Amino acid sequence: MQRALLSLDGLSVGDGFGQCFFTSTEVIEQWVHHRTPPPPPWVVTDDTMMALSIVRSLKRRGRIEQDILANAFAVEFVREPDRGYGGTAQHILRAISEGMSWKAVSRQAFGGQGSCGKGGAMRSAPIGAYFADDYDRVIAEARASGSIPRIWARPS
Repeated sequence: MQRALLSLDGLSVGDGFGQCFFTSTEVIEQWVHHRTPPPPPWVVTDDTMMALSIVRSLKRRGRIEQDILANAFAVEFVREPDRGYGGTAQHILRAISEGMSWKAVSRQAFGGQGSCGKGGAMRSAPIGAYFADDYDRVIAEARASGSIPRIWARPS
């Protein structure tokens, strides 16, 4: 579990850092020119909150249970919906929080194909760290986790 928590720390710092770059080109050029990091605050985004839900799931259950994880994602969304969730994500997470099955809702998004975004990958670090000694398990658990959020990724 310690490795998963450390990976969550790194993921959250990187996520917060990256979020700072959704600003003007001029501001970014100044940071680069002066070799300074973006000033605080570095905000916690949807990807970090979903990764936190993954870590909590691993701590409680030792594996990814898709229905429970999907509900955990919805709970975090309802708690703080302004963390950067895309429009499709908002629709799906709201529907899950109202009792709809994540599988049924996901079939409605983009003709059932999902967004094919990077969201599952953004949140997978804790899974790799948690199961670092078992490569096959990393793959299985990452697939279980990634098949839920892949439909919720923000467009790049």
